[in-house]
Amino acid sequence: MQNPAPRPIAAPAFWSKEHAMTALPEGNPEAALHGQSRAFRRYVLLPPTSIISALMVFAFLSLVYYALHEVDIYTLVPTSYVGWRNFTFIFSDPKSLTALLNTFIWIGVSVVLITILGIATGLFLSRDGAIIRFTRAFMLVPWVLPGVVTAALFRWFFQTQNGIFNSTLAQIGFLADPVPWLSSPGLALYTVCFAIVWRLFPMFALVTAAAIKTVDQSLYDAAAIDGASAWRRFWHITLPGITQQTLTMVLLVTIWVANNLVFVHVMTGGGPIGQSETIPTYIYRMAFDVGNVGLASAASLLNAALLVIIGIVYVRALRAARRES
Repeated sequence: MQNPAPRPIAAPAFWSKEHAMTALPEGNPEAALHGQSRAFRRYVLLPPTSIISALMVFAFLSLVYYALHEVDIYTLVPTSYVGWRNFTFIFSDPKSLTALLNTFIWIGVSVVLITILGIATGLFLSRDGAIIRFTRAFMLVPWVLPGVVTAALFRWFFQTQNGIFNSTLAQIGFLADPVPWLSSPGLALYTVCFAIVWRLFPMFALVTAAAIKTVDQSLYDAAAIDGASAWRRFWHITLPGITQQTLTMVLLVTIWVANNLVFVHVMTGGGPIGQSETIPTYIYRMAFDVGNVGLASAASLLNAALLVIIGIVYVRALRAARRES
């Protein structure tokens, strides 16, 4: 006795041709296909989006709850309600205020240098040639390396006695005595800025190079015929043409730098005497060294508020750039 042929599995209603043809303008295949695609995206993306949103809301509410309580580090169970005490302590503690000031310096110096180097290098990488193609591939190396490896390498480079920087500068006669790059209160934070700039500016440069290639070449040809200099072509054609991509990269780099714990923690540990400590290292120290989870949660909320303000500034700048273009 032959087995009956398997019955075909019915497709969901939002995939069916009949549903699309009746739900959209009559008999239009393109409209029907568009409706199917839109319905497919809605049903497929809804579950993961809902799960991620629920986890984010839960994490944020837990952070707020912990920030208003004194929490045991071992059980993560609140022991007493303290209200706004953790927040007032942060704004009255000299160490936390130093970390906040260092965070602004850390973000400002790093993002400015990454942006300048990224745009300058992107102009070079936007050209054609074998050397340029090789350079583009090589530029991915700092980005591909794990951050902790890069930070450890730069910590070795900047060692006072045996570091490559001091040894090289001494051999060519620029230094008479070793410079304490990572142990000097006035140099430690800027030395770490140098390391993270080296890691992040290549990605900025590659994105800038790709954005420059989208600018209409006829604009450059017309400007060259009119006798415009290279600087004027860059200022009036290239820069306006890549403004949106540049603003997006500035936002991403700002978030990456503001949330970065690895470089400061590995290279200086926040020292010496807290002069290179930033908000992320302060949060880590309060949570895992001091054991004050409530205070660390309050500091995390302040760091998140700082990023939200930066995001609002970015959105307004992007809207202004779109209106101008």
